[in-house]
Amino acid sequence: MKFRRSSRRNVETLELTPLIDVIFQLLIFFLITTTFVSSPGISIERPKAKHSGALDQQRLTVVIPKGGEGSIVFRGKRLSYSQLTAQLMALHKKTPEAQVAIDADESVEHRIVVKVMDLIEGAGFRRIGIVTSPTSPPQK
Repeated sequence: MKFRRSSRRNVETLELTPLIDVIFQLLIFFLITTTFVSSPGISIERPKAKHSGALDQQRLTVVIPKGGEGSIVFRGKRLSYSQLTAQLMALHKKTPEAQVAIDADESVEHRIVVKVMDLIEGAGFRRIGIVTSPTSPPQK
């Protein structure tokens, strides 16, 4: 008996087109579903001032956003007045000479800014500043 090999070889080929399609679909899926983290922040329109001094670089900043009745942002967290007072008192024990800056939106009512200033002073801080934007670029 003579066994002959067939002249045609059974060669299996790998189709690359569906594989490439799947890879591109995954790429598009990941690009669409990825969330790009921009700087988390609160939009604040600061009041303008011609004659404003410099604040300390190492300061504590209390942010009062627009419509911030009853809640304040301190160190990236939204806090109530009582929570802010507790955190400020704890920080005053560590750094009693620190400056606290109030960064309030220009549309925030005056009474809210005064209440926050009172809370800061009640916690023991004596150096309080208000963050403003210059009306024009500083002249040299």
